[in-house]
Amino acid sequence: MEEEFSPFVCIDSDVAIDALHGNYDRITSVKGTVCVTTQNVFELFKGEFLYGNSRGLQQLDGFLQHLLVLLPSAKSAQDAAQISANLKQKGLELSDGDVLIAAICLEHNCALLTNNKKHFSRIKGLKLL
Repeated sequence: MEEEFSPFVCIDSDVAIDALHGNYDRITSVKGTVCVTTQNVFELFKGEFLYGNSRGLQQLDGFLQHLLVLLPSAKSAQDAAQISANLKQKGLELSDGDVLIAAICLEHNCALLTNNKKHFSRIKGLKLL
């Protein structure tokens, strides 16, 4: 099945971590502009501050300089809150961070490249790769 083309492809934190460990295959196969959300940036830096070292922080900083960073807006925050409430009412909760990533992708009409399709597939309208 051929995946739908999106001009922007947001990589999830798990895909970015794979790339930081030398596995760039999924990113180099992307057709479109590769980006991350500020939530992904937060997650990546948090991991480095908790478990990494100064070399890892420098590597992450260099990696992020090559990516477009999508900022949240009041609309994406409102959409994330609505998505979260709808999922909770159905008994299908996701972390606030994942819901915010999804809402930012939806607002910017981005596909999301993730290893966590099971969770993100719960969000209506979100294009997953």
